[in-house]
Amino acid sequence: MKAFIVTLVVLTGAVTFHAQTSPPLSFEVASIKPLDGPPMGPISMPRPSPERFTLSLATVQSLIGSSYQVQVWQVIGLPDWAKMSFFSINAKIPAGTPMTPPKPGEVSPVMLMVRSLLAERFQLKAHTEKREMQGYRLVLARSDGKLGPNLKPSGVDCAAMYAKLREAGQPPAPPPPPKPGESRPCSAMSGIGNMIVSDQPFAMFVAVLQGQLRGPVVDKTGLKGNYSFSLSWTPEQLPPRLPGSPADGPIRMGPFTIDPNGPSLVTAIQEQLGLKLESTKEQVDVLVVDSVSQPTPD
Repeated sequence: MKAFIVTLVVLTGAVTFHAQTSPPLSFEVASIKPLDGPPMGPISMPRPSPERFTLSLATVQSLIGSSYQVQVWQVIGLPDWAKMSFFSINAKIPAGTPMTPPKPGEVSPVMLMVRSLLAERFQLKAHTEKREMQGYRLVLARSDGKLGPNLKPSGVDCAAMYAKLREAGQPPAPPPPPKPGESRPCSAMSGIGNMIVSDQPFAMFVAVLQGQLRGPVVDKTGLKGNYSFSLSWTPEQLPPRLPGSPADGPIRMGPFTIDPNGPSLVTAIQEQLGLKLESTKEQVDVLVVDSVSQPTPD
């Protein structure tokens, strides 16, 4: 089994679901091709161009998550095939569609187009509910407010940097791979038992943490602005080792190394970031899937 290294583009801000009162935005044309078997390479979120929206590896679950701004644990009733079946998508974006990244909590035109794609081609029907779930409060671990050694404020304004590139006619491109032990500017990367985030809003960490804990996390730290951090922990379920590797040695997964004797996620957050998780119950918005079908042919 191979691990998937996921380059994260996390949508932060409160989850909101908007009723559609005007004609839905749609791609001009979209090709959806099923893929045979699981993916064997890296998975990355899409980077829409002014003309096309392309995804080499997508599941219905990932499309719902990115277009409705919900975490996996907020989607109820999704069948297994919608989580495990992969598709490639190539769609044409109508000319003149604004491509500026949305502010936290906002919905972009491309997100609305992906929602239309789900409704038209996958026959997705869903509704929202409030449900009580096991959750967490994220607080500062120290009374003096001192942060951990791996969490540092950042003065880099990534949005301004990308805006200047767009004004100069240079679309933002994926940064080159980082050197060992270093992180890329304005990026976020995650693997099994590892996260590296550079120059991102602290709210993004909270969103990523919700995905790892599969539950709501309420930020009570008071931290604002952008931060960079690295976090490593031992997952509850370790990935399989390569044949012949030491039974108790580190496990190499892509650019990351997993220490089988390292701290749990909760302990690592406190020791490395200076933050603490407190258990609580929370009423949260969930998206309940009423029906969904395999995609209609192109």
